[in-house]
Amino acid sequence: MQQIRAYNVKHNYNVRNFLEDYRRLLQRAVDEIWNNIVWINKVNKNGRNRIIPIVPKSNEFKNHYLRNSLMKDWRYSKHYVDSSIKQAYSILKSWSRFTLTGEEADEGSNELKRSPKLLNPKSYESQKTT
Repeated sequence: MQQIRAYNVKHNYNVRNFLEDYRRLLQRAVDEIWNNIVWINKVNKNGRNRIIPIVPKSNEFKNHYLRNSLMKDWRYSKHYVDSSIKQAYSILKSWSRFTLTGEEADEGSNELKRSPKLLNPKSYESQKTT
């Protein structure tokens, strides 16, 4: 068995711009996938009309269309684009699971058709209570 160690390394690099660019890239990925969701109306066993989101998962969409559209204006390494696509699908998978099973999502409201938004860390402040 191999042991892997992690260390904190102090540096003076300004990574704020990179993190903000990555957050924007991730939001673009979520929005692009969101715009390609197919909505299906289904009637469940109780006769209630349900709106089911079908998220596009084809390799043609993920690896060609989405990746190429996200690579435009991206000046960092390509593996960050791949990572943002995986994270975007993870976000939408958990959102989809919530909408299909969560009771807070009212079928008549616009909650189901509203795209998830990533928070800008500057838009809120963490408060510490002592």
